[in-house]
Amino acid sequence: MKQRFSKRTRLVSALLTLAMVFTFLPFSAFAAGGTHAHSTIELSKQNFPDDAFRDYLKSMFDKNYDRKLAPAERNAVKQIVVWNMGIRNLKGIEFFPNLKYLNCTGNELTSLDVHENTALTYLDCSKNQLTSLDVRNNTALDELYCYQNQLTSLDVRQNTALKMLSCGKNKLTSLDVTQNTALEGLHCTDNPLSSLNVSQNKELADLYCYENQLTELDVRQNTGLKLLQCYSNRLSSLDVSKNTALKELSCNQNQLSSLDVSRTAVTSLDASNNKIDINVEETPRTFDLSILPAGFDVNKASGWVGGTVSGKTLKVKPGATQVTYTYDCGKGFSRYFTLNVIVIPDGTIFINASNFPDAVFRDQVKWKIADGNDTLTEQQRNQLQELSLPQGIKDLKGIEYFENLEKLEGVSVGLKYLDVTKNKKLKHLNVDTNQLEYLKVTENTGLEYLHCGSNQLTELDVTHNRKLSKLWCYNNQITKLDVSKNSDLVWLGCGSNSLTELDVSRNPKLEMLLCFDNQLTELDLSKNTALTELDCSGNHLTSLELTSYIKDTDFKADGNVYDITIDRTDRTFDLSGLPGNFKPEKVQQWNGGSVKSGTSILTVDKGVSQVTYTYDCGFSRKAVFTLRVTETGSAPVDPPVTPPSGGDTPGGTTPGGSTGGGDGGGAVVIVAAAGAVAAGVVGYGVYNYVSGRKLQALLPEGVAAPENRAQTALLLWNTAGRPEPADAPAFADVADPDTAKAAQWCVEQGLMKRRLNGKFAPGSSIPAYQVLNAYRKLAG
Repeated sequence: MKQRFSKRTRLVSALLTLAMVFTFLPFSAFAAGGTHAHSTIELSKQNFPDDAFRDYLKSMFDKNYDRKLAPAERNAVKQIVVWNMGIRNLKGIEFFPNLKYLNCTGNELTSLDVHENTALTYLDCSKNQLTSLDVRNNTALDELYCYQNQLTSLDVRQNTALKMLSCGKNKLTSLDVTQNTALEGLHCTDNPLSSLNVSQNKELADLYCYENQLTELDVRQNTGLKLLQCYSNRLSSLDVSKNTALKELSCNQNQLSSLDVSRTAVTSLDASNNKIDINVEETPRTFDLSILPAGFDVNKASGWVGGTVSGKTLKVKPGATQVTYTYDCGKGFSRYFTLNVIVIPDGTIFINASNFPDAVFRDQVKWKIADGNDTLTEQQRNQLQELSLPQGIKDLKGIEYFENLEKLEGVSVGLKYLDVTKNKKLKHLNVDTNQLEYLKVTENTGLEYLHCGSNQLTELDVTHNRKLSKLWCYNNQITKLDVSKNSDLVWLGCGSNSLTELDVSRNPKLEMLLCFDNQLTELDLSKNTALTELDCSGNHLTSLELTSYIKDTDFKADGNVYDITIDRTDRTFDLSGLPGNFKPEKVQQWNGGSVKSGTSILTVDKGVSQVTYTYDCGFSRKAVFTLRVTETGSAPVDPPVTPPSGGDTPGGTTPGGSTGGGDGGGAVVIVAAAGAVAAGVVGYGVYNYVSGRKLQALLPEGVAAPENRAQTALLLWNTAGRPEPADAPAFADVADPDTAKAAQWCVEQGLMKRRLNGKFAPGSSIPAYQVLNAYRKLAG
């Protein structure tokens, strides 16, 4: 019991000591950091530095004259009005947590902190010297007046209850009111605003935005608008057709050429001093009125002074610098409008959306070539020889005006359209990594350098570019490339396309050849004695013969795979049927099969799906090639032809006196039912032919056999009921959505194989036996 009393005594002593400490603390200590809610605040210079503000508080809220503000006194303050009192500092305003109304207009404030006055619904701090104002914490505000200060920014996105905002005569370059959907009045006059979005302010009734730098103003969503003052801006058009409640409109001193108020309730209209510049060629001094901003109706214009009108063509009188006319604005209002005539020399091109549709390219021409003018002189056009394009250009229409252009660089800029047929002096063209589907360079006969890789080209004609020395067209979808006319070609990069053949025998100067990841089955380099770099990997080559020395680091021929078919009974294949100039004696090592010395017959080992071999390419270079093996012969083949009677093996004698290839090379003679003879067909060809006939017999009536990989994928996919693939289609060379799905599904099911480099090669042919096997597997 004694011990418990001792603890209690110590606790009481500690509490008494703590109470004494707090008793002797100054009142200002309680005011720190927002902990003053229940504290008495001294009306001291420390808490309220400004004498005028402190005197105001004493006279208004110190009810017992003790120079202190008790919590009850402070919490009772709902309104403070201190306008035109010469106040320089409102520090201490934070001690009034329930303040709802604050008017401090007409003072000398350079700063104002109201972030603790969260109950504020009305704030007027106009006519001060504020350079910043933070009202993000004052979410209850429904009226904010801060005009005639020096604000450079104002964030009202958190003030969603705002109904009235007046922020005119500041230095605001932007104003976001998209979150202020309750806004009924907006006054943002006399700022350097270049844009204003009021599309979300559908309750707006009054809009004052005059004396800014607005080039457009969309009020079509503000159907309740009653008053609009947007004068002294740079507006070239104004659509008030949706503002049926509009009664007062001031749009004077803009660049309007027409106005229609017929659908409004306007009773007061000021549209004076609207002037717009028009460019008129020296001869014939005509202007197409149809290119005036949207809304102009020539039938509503009359009383032309300074020019005459025929149809939609204005003929400016000699010496006239202005053309004025009266325009019927509707509702009984007619107003004068003025066209300022700017006469430009003949041969000048207007920098407008008609001549340069792409806005990014148009800006480049205006600011980089025409020195900020809206016209392009003949001298400026003729002087331009080199041009590098900025990012974001999709359409290069207008490039044809620069006929002396020799070098054009536009790498990864987003180009979708390019026509250089008029740029006949072009020598250097680099449009690598864009979205071009078509490129015509047949008129650019002086072209020496062409880089159009990583686009979406399916064809490219360079037969007219006989001076071409460097050509890069890799990573496209090109199926044919003729370089036979380009005898000066030194570099050729055509990899990652769909080429099935490539003839470089007419390119004796070729030093670099990059033709990887195509579908080439042969490559003749016998004329390319200058070659120092070669990459022909990822094709279907079976042999290669170099005619010049190439460093090991500059030589790549890996990943060449060629499909062969063997009969599983004898497992042989005649290598003389391989494409190109295959020579068995140049093979140094066979894996998966063997060739008897002195013959061209390959015997494939049992259980292997491919045969690889090391080939001597000459000049101490070797490459490994692959033969991908498909076995046949397990099921009887019943082609709709009559086999030769009297012999069913190679070398057998037919009654007709014809003899199959007695050399054992696999040649067979087939006698058709009608008696026609087809001789010398290789065993693979026979099997493929028979497979094709067999496939056609299995297909439903009216369904043709597929001719390429795309059609095959669609046939198999449709037969399966068009199922969704497990993964999203990922073949860059398949554009059609259905074909992309079909290709993805067939690869996932193991019915077809993807090509090298992640391609599907939709236009490539596919052996009939492969289609037949896949169809049988699918259809059972």
